[in-house]
Amino acid sequence: MPRASMLTADEQAVISALNDAGESHKNIAEKLNRSRHVVASYLRDPQAYGKKKSCGRPRKNSVQFNHDTPPDPCRCSASRLPFHRMESDPAKRSHPSCRTAKAPWITEEHKRARLIFAQENMEIDWSRIVWSDEKKFNLDGCDGQKGGSLMVWGAFCEDGKLELAFPSMRMDSTEYQEVLLDHLLSSRKDGCKCTDSSKITPGSM
Repeated sequence: MPRASMLTADEQAVISALNDAGESHKNIAEKLNRSRHVVASYLRDPQAYGKKKSCGRPRKNSVQFNHDTPPDPCRCSASRLPFHRMESDPAKRSHPSCRTAKAPWITEEHKRARLIFAQENMEIDWSRIVWSDEKKFNLDGCDGQKGGSLMVWGAFCEDGKLELAFPSMRMDSTEYQEVLLDHLLSSRKDGCKCTDSSKITPGSM
């Protein structure tokens, strides 16, 4: 609600005169079409009326709290984020820092398993095999309120990529068969074999 305007010099003089004449605050407010609060506020200290500086609503947080708390990334531009301040104090980091590996670790055991897998499947006609896999994506927003999840199914073969499918998050065996029937119908007609990458062990990749 907006604040009312300050009393003018003429209104202040009328209020003082009516108050000296014994009029009540209610009658004075009605004659000037003002609130009783502003009349009482003026008569409480006529000399200091209108001289007090208003600094607005008091702070909810202390100055030290605002200084130590980094700003919300959703409300600031990239140039205003004080990354240097957050990185300078490890105790204030919300997530541990780490460097992503450029390539997955491949040990000698993995190399031997891959060689054995290739030797055992040299006679297979790979052009008649369809490779498929599904992936769940978590849609997290910067507001911290999460954004739901999404399941994506995809496949490819020698002829190219197949159309993506978006099954439910609780896909069971029945729904998985429906996905295969809808998106692998042409491959089934050609006699291709479907292979799910989740069934392959890491050593045989």
